[in-house]
Formats: sequence, C-alpha cells, structure tokens
Amino acid sequence: MEYEGLDWPDGYGDMDNEYFDPGMLEQLPPEILDQLSPELLEELEQNNPELFQRLFQHSQEVDDRVFVLFDSYPDVIDQCMKPVFDSAINIMLPILLISLFCRLAAQFLSNKLVINVTNVLAGAFVLYYFTSAAMFYMLVAILGYTVVCMVCDNDLFGKNRCYIVTAVYFSFLSYCNFFVDPTVWHQVMGPQIVLCMKILSIEFDLSAGRLKAEPSLDGVMGYFFHPATILFGPWVTYSMYENAFSKLDLSTWVQVFTESSKFATFAVVSLLYSSCFTNFLLGPAANIWLKAYFVAQSFRTSHYFVQYLASMSSSVAGFSTYKCIEQRATEGKEATKVHSRTMGFKKVNYVKPISVEFPRSMGSIANNWNLYMNDWFKVYVFQEMKQYGVFKAVFAVYLVSSMLHGAKFQVSAVLLSIGFISYAEYLLRNKLSRAFSACIQSSPCGKSCSHQYKGSNLLVIVTNLCFTLLNVFHLIYLGAPFDNSDVSNVGYNMQHTASVWANLGYSSHYALLFTLTLAKSI
Repeated sequence: MEYEGLDWPDGYGDMDNEYFDPGMLEQLPPEILDQLSPELLEELEQNNPELFQRLFQHSQEVDDRVFVLFDSYPDVIDQCMKPVFDSAINIMLPILLISLFCRLAAQFLSNKLVINVTNVLAGAFVLYYFTSAAMFYMLVAILGYTVVCMVCDNDLFGKNRCYIVTAVYFSFLSYCNFFVDPTVWHQVMGPQIVLCMKILSIEFDLSAGRLKAEPSLDGVMGYFFHPATILFGPWVTYSMYENAFSKLDLSTWVQVFTESSKFATFAVVSLLYSSCFTNFLLGPAANIWLKAYFVAQSFRTSHYFVQYLASMSSSVAGFSTYKCIEQRATEGKEATKVHSRTMGFKKVNYVKPISVEFPRSMGSIANNWNLYMNDWFKVYVFQEMKQYGVFKAVFAVYLVSSMLHGAKFQVSAVLLSIGFISYAEYLLRNKLSRAFSACIQSSPCGKSCSHQYKGSNLLVIVTNLCFTLLNVFHLIYLGAPFDNSDVSNVGYNMQHTASVWANLGYSSHYALLFTLTLAKSI
C-alpha cells in the first residue's frame, strides 16, 4: 500500500514512498493526527482512506490505554502502587535524611562557617544525585550573580542593584528558555526557579531594609544550596534560613518529626492517586469531560506530591522555627517586663488541596496552589510594581511567572486564562454582591460584613456553590492539556494545547467571554 507526495511533519518525512507497515504505528505518538494540517488530513483521507483509518484507530487506542492500564485492584497494587511507592521513597528518603543531617549539624555545631559549608556540600550532592545536568546551570547562574555583586557594589548602586540583578538573571533565563536543549532545560527548571526566587529575595530585602546587612559569602552559598530546598523548593527567606541554625528543645523536635511524618504520608498518597487510581477509574467508554477531569486531577495531585515533599523537607530542616519574644511580668512590678528570645515552632504547609479542588473563586486556586510562591510574588513582584498601577502589577506577576516556568505556550496560556477568569469573576461577583447586598464576592466576607444576606443564607450558599462548580469546570478545562504525553518531556507546545482545548470546544474561554460580557453589562 503506497502513499506518497504527502507533506508529513518533521520526523515522519522518511515514510514517503515506502510501503505501509502496520508495525510502524507503534512508533507513532498518539498526537500524530493533531500534528497534521487539515489540508493534509483531507488529502490523506481521500487518497489513502485505509491508512487514515489505521492512524485514527491507533490514536484512539493509545488514548484509551492512558486510562485503562489495569483490569483489577490486585493489578493496580502489583503493577502500579508498589513501583510508585518505591519511587516515592527513593525520592523522599535521600532528601529527608540529608536535610536531617544538616539540621543536626546546626543543632550541635556552633561554627556558622562549618554549618554553611556542610549545607553547600550536602545540597550539591542532592542536586547531582537527582539531576546532574542542573549543576552546570546552577553554577553559571551563581557565578553570574557573584560577578554582578562584585561589579555593582551595594555602596555605589544602593537600592538600584536589585533591578540590575533582576535584568541580568532574566536575560540568562530567556537565553536558556529559547536556546538550551528543551529536554535538558525542562529537567533543571525546578532548581532554577527556586534559585531565582532566592537571589531576588536577597537583593530586594537588602534594598527595602528587611535585611540589615549583606550576608557573608558562605552564608549566601549555604542558603542557595541547602538540600531541603535546592531541588523542589520551598523558597524561604534568608532570615528563615538563619533561624534553622537555632538550637531546639526536645518538645520542638517532637513537633518537627510529627509534622514531617504527616507531610511524608500526604506526599505518598498524592503520588499514588495521581499515578495509579486516576488511570484505573475510567475506561474507553468514559465521557470526554470525565477523562479531562481525571487527567487534570492527576496533574494536580502530582503537584500536591511536590508541595507536600517541600513541606516535609522544610519542617525537618528547621525552616518552621522562628524567633519570638517571651514577655513576663517581674514579681511585684507588673509594669516592668522581662524580654527573652526563644525559638517557637510554626507549622508550615505550602499547598491547600481542598481549596484548590473545591475553590470558592479562581483567585483562591491561584492563592492556594503554591503558598510560598504566592507569598514571593506578592512581596517581590506585585508590591514592587503596585506603584505603577494594579493592572501593571498583575501583568508583571503573569510575565515573571511565565518566564520562571520556561515561557512555554501552554503554561503562559493557562496563566493568562486564569488571570482573565479571575478578573471577570471578580467584577461580576462584586457587582452582584452590591446589587443584592449579599456575601457572594470572590473572597469571603469578614466579621465586619455589612451585607443584608450573610453567608449562612440559603440563596447565598447556592450562589457561591454555583460559582464553585463553574471554577471546577474551568479547572478541568485548563488542566486537561497537562496529560503527561510525549511532549511533556520538553514542555507542551501550542499545537498540543490547542488540540486538547479544541476537543473540549474551547468551552471555558466561551464561558469567560460570557462572564466578562455579563459583568460589564450590569
């Protein structure tokens, strides 16, 4: 069966003028039909309907296999849960043990130089162990930052150095996003995001006076390379890093291990659900929206795994401790206070899955998706740009977030969509809230609420529930392209994203247009 004269996409041109071998189908990605232009599909269907039908069936079969991997619960346990559990332990255990080692070094050693060097060596080992390619780009970024700091001395440039560092670092990120091998850069993007957040937080904290003096070189390197944060995060301020040097009493250690164990359990459960159960629950006869729901939920729960892992490492490393001032009245002199510095324990949690899965508003999804990144954007991007106008500040948050995540079309399109959906929902609910004097705004009303109809009112509950369901719908649509297909290794491209959204009828964007039109017309 010959087929010739077709303009195949890159990588398939060698199939021209050859005889069709059904075995070749196994080498084709399921997205093959999405990669062909409408003109080519029409020509192929007319000139070689048998090949067209085989390609279509292949695409459907691969798509079905995404959801039907197992026939029974024993198969789920043997073929998925056990391997995934082992993989989770292989990821979590080295980070947990090395972070604990660094925390014990801070507990029993008093020399800060030794502690910082220990953190650097331990972090370098973690980075090299999990992704050796990241080491080169990490060192290049740190070297570039060091050179900028040497050339642009803080005494000469003052508060302007933070903007110079920002421009240089984002130039470096832009070059890597567009010119480095996508497969390699996709692997090192996580450590680079955390490093960028650390570098800019130091510079802007120095500029704003939140850091009183420039940290020592060994302190900065220990902060950058700390094994609890170098791979998956979290971002912590330099002051929080210094708090991890403090000595803890036995009761605080018990809290540390309790919280770390809880987050480790949550992390494993999230990964098991993402990898195994979402694939088992549906079959080929499932509705396209149910498939999209579980694809999106699989992506979200894999993100919960990373955030719980970050919460675990942060707790065990001591970033959950903070300095507090204990005040006591001196005996016989109530007006006189005795101040003593002690170490307190503050529970950390960098994700709130319930608030994401059942969101009151689209804004609550953005706020609870990644709490430490949300805090970073709020302090170092939004507040810095707010003086130029709220719209410019919001756009800056979107632009910086897109750059940090690799400037890929899919992430940028999703972030932009979230921004417009949040804006349209905010406008509509604010106007409805004022018109009906009801607690139906995007954010819950506080104790001083003056609305006539409070949150306990039945109609208010129903209205807020309708907006929650609408946001779940948006969540399904926006998460559906993150389907772990072959292109995920290099970042999802525009064609993949557009094809997934086209299959869903661009319904979320139409809903956005309707919401925005309604909000403007009221």
